[in-house]
Amino acid sequence: MSSRARILLIVGGAIAAFVALIVVFFVSIWSLTSGPADAGTAFLDQIARGDVSGAYAEAHPQLQQATDEAQFTRYMQVKGITAYKEVFWSSRNISGNRADLKGKVQTANQQFAAEMVLLKDGDRWRVAWFAVK
Repeated sequence: MSSRARILLIVGGAIAAFVALIVVFFVSIWSLTSGPADAGTAFLDQIARGDVSGAYAEAHPQLQQATDEAQFTRYMQVKGITAYKEVFWSSRNISGNRADLKGKVQTANQQFAAEMVLLKDGDRWRVAWFAVK
């Protein structure tokens, strides 16, 4: 094998190893943040099934103290979240017992930018704040 071929083989191997490390890093980060993202999606799924009262009851006490169930229900109806179809969380940040999610919520008729804050309560994540723009 010529020295040029050997150099190309070494450089190609180094690049492949670097790309593999980057993939492993991002898959690990995505996996570590799946708990809050799954909880946020489940919250919206519950609303879409028509169980707005159940979603409110499952929300973190911080959300319940900030708004009563009637206001919460009205907000979800006015913003069209009761017609929610899917969500994509493009940004997931966890710091201690707080998770911040940002993404896009698709309803039957439109798409919104959405933000959600979840707080860890025991061993589960609960929605403490949610807004669409």
